[in-house]
Amino acid sequence: MTSRPATLRWPVYAQQAAAAGIRAVYALPLGHRTVCVGTLDLYREAPATSTSPTSTRRAPWRDEITRALMALSRDADSGRRDGDTWLHGMIAHHDEVHQAVGMVMAQLGVAADEALARLRARAFAQGRTLMDAAHDLVGRRQGFDAG
Repeated sequence: MTSRPATLRWPVYAQQAAAAGIRAVYALPLGHRTVCVGTLDLYREAPATSTSPTSTRRAPWRDEITRALMALSRDADSGRRDGDTWLHGMIAHHDEVHQAVGMVMAQLGVAADEALARLRARAFAQGRTLMDAAHDLVGRRQGFDAG
């Protein structure tokens, strides 16, 4: 995890992951064919080997894992059966992230990619999720200052 490329690309993440004992990370796309609905992140305590889960053999199980996760009820642990999947809950809050990115763009005069990066950085620095940071921004409980 603390390889030179990782420390250059993600310096804070690499440092914190190494401190937590993580020596290899695999982020595998979940979805079907060209549609990605997220990633399955796998962490190892040992450095990566030549046989990794990112090989091309992953496609069949990637589809199966995607189907299984999309079918999970959002309230599976509570025993409720309202038919709403965890993915519906994620989608419901996704619009709020887009709204927050637009607000950061307007407040700082930056492009969308930088606005999203700044929103993510704030969430990370505060130890919060991106959705929580977006919710506070859209609710005008927090803002971004240009200066």
